[in-house]
Amino acid sequence: EIKAEQAYREVASGASIKEVIAEHFGEVEKSRLFDVLRVPVYEYVLDFRDDLEEFTAIYHKALEEFPDCEKELKSFIKHYISVRVAKEIALRRVKNPLEKEALKNALKIKLDVRYAPPDDLVYDRAKRIFRVSDRVLAKVLRKAVRPQKR
Repeated sequence: EIKAEQAYREVASGASIKEVIAEHFGEVEKSRLFDVLRVPVYEYVLDFRDDLEEFTAIYHKALEEFPDCEKELKSFIKHYISVRVAKEIALRRVKNPLEKEALKNALKIKLDVRYAPPDDLVYDRAKRIFRVSDRVLAKVLRKAVRPQKR
């Protein structure tokens, strides 16, 4: 994880992702790319750092340098957006479906992507990472909240 963080900082400074991965991890493997890309997600979740512009540039650099990983990168960006939306729900900054959709669309624009996560992915991240209650999620993610068994 320390290597991944160092690698992320170097890539953020303008270095080639492939060169940095080779330098820090030896072989250039797609799993190492995602180790590096997870760094800003952890930092965001833990409130250490939040640099959306920097992440956006690195994400698009990854698409250029790893064209064979496009499908996995799309999946990762959906995860990234879902984490950001889930955190805003957890902090009660997003309180209804309209605000949630507006945030998803704003993130799509800022990240320059055409895809956003489905609500069930946001639900999963909100429950697993931020421990948001079903009561709160039901107000924001009406279709994704699973009924409670009684």
